[in-house]
Amino acid sequence: MNTFRRRIGVITMPMIIEENKSFISESTVRWFADRGVDVVEIPFAISAKQCAQYMRRIHGLYLHGGPEYNPVYMATAKRFLELAVKANQRGTYFPVWGTCHGFQTMMMVFGGMSLDGSELEGFDALDAHMTSLQIAPSARHTSRMLRGMDRDFITHLTRERHILFANEHGITPRMFYSRRALASQFRLIATARDARGKTMVAAVEARRFPFYGTQFHPEVIATLEPLRAFFVDELMKNTMRLPLPSKVKTERAFRQRHTARACTQRPSRIYRNSFVDTRCYFF
Repeated sequence: MNTFRRRIGVITMPMIIEENKSFISESTVRWFADRGVDVVEIPFAISAKQCAQYMRRIHGLYLHGGPEYNPVYMATAKRFLELAVKANQRGTYFPVWGTCHGFQTMMMVFGGMSLDGSELEGFDALDAHMTSLQIAPSARHTSRMLRGMDRDFITHLTRERHILFANEHGITPRMFYSRRALASQFRLIATARDARGKTMVAAVEARRFPFYGTQFHPEVIATLEPLRAFFVDELMKNTMRLPLPSKVKTERAFRQRHTARACTQRPSRIYRNSFVDTRCYFF
């Protein structure tokens, strides 16, 4: 049995106003900690050599939501995604999950887009938009993410307006399929509509690698627990027993080392007008 704890790398998200300051949302830490996964905090401003060093200490990568396309952060995220591809090509099962900004980052990197967000579409879903999903017909049978889900959960995804979006950018299905690099590397799993009825890609998964992306926020909605369980199961498939130097911080004592602070009074410092996260760990 694989009894040792798995570790997920999370790149800290730079803040909009305070230079060199960054954060990880409390909901992100909790999403993994409550399932026995240690979070390794990865500073967003590190070298390519340091990225490679961190890759040898984690079992998977999580790209969480954030405010904008900071060039330093985007360069670091791109390096990690490229290293994740190489790890899987070498035979190491290394899963990646991107949420909201993280999903967009994956689409820009693998779609060959500019990393400043200029090629993304605009959407009216920033202010805690709640809606349902439209699952692609083929995805019910081909998607690794969905094929193990029971009928009640699929019904919940498609009939209840309980899926939380908080984005002003994203990609349309037309854009997804027009980018050969995206359509050849990823499956479109689900779409959703923004507040004005515009259709956006809501969930994807890579065809060859265990890479997953959601424009919505499963980490803050308790009824989406099956998605967390699925990704933790993916992490468990990485059976590498990895070294962890003492200077590298993990979640095992995360909440003792750091205090989550409320950010409800000035949400514009992090997510502008979004209400996805009200508490974060700051670095």
